[in-house]
Amino acid sequence: MNKKKQKAVESLEVCKKRFSELLGTFRSRVEQSKVIAEEKKKNIIAQIENLQVQLGSGRADTGSALARQKWKIREAAKMMEAHIDRGIKDFSEGFDLLAREMTDAANALHTAMEDLEVLFNLEKMKAASEQKE
Repeated sequence: MNKKKQKAVESLEVCKKRFSELLGTFRSRVEQSKVIAEEKKKNIIAQIENLQVQLGSGRADTGSALARQKWKIREAAKMMEAHIDRGIKDFSEGFDLLAREMTDAANALHTAMEDLEVLFNLEKMKAASEQKE
């Protein structure tokens, strides 16, 4: 793996770790909340755990591994968001700042995945071009 791609993989891992840490903080806040019903807390926590599992599911060292990881993380995030939307109507318990931090971390994660995907695609195109010659 070339240095540029290695650096992109490492950057992605840092983003995944940061997002997972924020999810841990969010989970603690959900568990301590007095305005979220217990059943809804359980559902939200289950989705947080699922997303954390996907974030920790290994390194994206190949284009296909990245594509699988990207899809699984995106789907887990959608499920978590749906449960949050159904479970939390009043986000006033100091969730605002944390929600912004999580959005920023999710955006950084998405950008890191896209950057790495571009590098994998460039590598694939270069290999195809060299085969034709």
